[in-house]
Amino acid sequence: MQSQLNDQMMPIFSSLIGGGVLFVKKVKMKGFKLMNVVPRSMGKDKLKDPDL
Repeated sequence: MQSQLNDQMMPIFSSLIGGGVLFVKKVKMKGFKLMNVVPRSMGKDKLKDPDL
């Protein structure tokens, strides 16, 4: 992975270049419109913003 760095030595996200596969163990879908509309229409608010 390559990136330019800012003054605080943090990556400038628009300059990221890379490839490969990313594996994650815990994902939270926050603010994803489809995952908010479907639970609301089903009356199941606990499905809103799910952990995957």
